[in-house]
Amino acid sequence: MSRLGHLLRLPCRSMTRRPACLFHWRPRAGINFGDALSIDLVSQLLAHEHGGRNVPTCAKWSCRRRLLAVGSILHDSRRGDVVWGSGINGKMSSRDQDFSGVDFRAVRGPLTREMVLRSGAECPDILGDPALLLPRLFPEFRRAPTSGHGEKLTFIPNINDAAFLDPRDIQAQGAEWVVPTRPWREIAATICASTFVVGSSLHALVLSDAFGVPCRPCASLFEAPFKYEDHLLATDRGDCRIARNLREALQLGPLPTPVIDLQPLLEAFPWDLFRAGIDGAET
Repeated sequence: MSRLGHLLRLPCRSMTRRPACLFHWRPRAGINFGDALSIDLVSQLLAHEHGGRNVPTCAKWSCRRRLLAVGSILHDSRRGDVVWGSGINGKMSSRDQDFSGVDFRAVRGPLTREMVLRSGAECPDILGDPALLLPRLFPEFRRAPTSGHGEKLTFIPNINDAAFLDPRDIQAQGAEWVVPTRPWREIAATICASTFVVGSSLHALVLSDAFGVPCRPCASLFEAPFKYEDHLLATDRGDCRIARNLREALQLGPLPTPVIDLQPLLEAFPWDLFRAGIDGAET
């Protein structure tokens, strides 16, 4: 197993066969909220659609198939994996990717899909980051009313940028500095309370889009623009500009409203990976 990855079982009350497991990226220490939310998102999707029964649980890492959902993690895929909404990491995009035996149900955006097709693998034209589904699955998170509450500017850096940016410079420009190592629920609440979100964290952009909060990505010191462009293209904003920094983001203002039909992404969820647990539920 890659040291950059982490396998977690999804909870399950009764299984007639070994269940699938969820793969997500994890830093050496702590969490990265955009990757960590994949666990709750998939678990909640299963619970939401099936009354909360048989939401998977296992004590050992002994599955044959993995689900890759939220994150730029396709470089960690292997034969037998199922992909639902993951993307390619631009830092690895120049490598020859081998996706033989990977079962693609959906990918984050058209740039990822193009690279998958170029490798010789099959990939449906179903696009979107699964984190865009958060408002459907977690209705307790809602964008705060804006009238009479003033402006709230929030800046969320990519996890690799956080140690190299000066929070005091960000705060001097009127923004709240939010580190991406906080729990995703805290960050989602902060985003919903904001009037404008800027950052080099991809999922700061994705969650802002999901909850209808105005946002603008700014360039990362370390990340290639690939994943931001992938998401922007998937949401019909391919001609939009990534700001160089917070100052330029404030000058450019928010991106246009995203345009994407999430129903195909929802319908592409690989229920078959968990069907044994769902069908075996006690009634």
